[in-house]
Amino acid sequence: MSIDADEVLTNELINEIQEEFSKKTIPFKAYNLNRKHVYLGRIFKFGRLRNTPILRLFNKSYANFTNKTVHETVSYNGIVGKFKGYFLHYTANSIEKISYKKNRYANLVAEEYAKKGKKTNFPQLLFKYPYTFIKEYLFRGNFLNGYEGYVWSVYLAEYSVLKYLKLREKNKLNQ
Repeated sequence: MSIDADEVLTNELINEIQEEFSKKTIPFKAYNLNRKHVYLGRIFKFGRLRNTPILRLFNKSYANFTNKTVHETVSYNGIVGKFKGYFLHYTANSIEKISYKKNRYANLVAEEYAKKGKKTNFPQLLFKYPYTFIKEYLFRGNFLNGYEGYVWSVYLAEYSVLKYLKLREKNKLNQ
């Protein structure tokens, strides 16, 4: 099982896992766990992060982590089991922590993009913020998550631009 320091399993999920692994034979080599997003103290009930299945429980002989610098994932080829319960992901509890994470992740992703030879241009930068904000806040339903949904949408829009600004800067330095 792979759980980050800012994640907490609910009792319901713990009970389901214990029940599954008390069986004589374990039916799957890997399991998706449902992740609920907690942002500035609010559990998101709407939007794409309200209940995200993510591969976090697996037999290490059959699955492994990808080499991504930010938000690494587990690679597994096979049928994946799932549970009804969920775990809570406490993304950030203050604007200061959000700003720190945004800058840190933008640096890491820009570095990853630069290594892959990715480029950006001014029109892309110009439209990235409004596009991302509208997509997240309106179309993905974060307006239903109240103030926290608004702040999350602003964060994602800022992050979407910042990583490309940093990429552009890295590309100019490497010319």
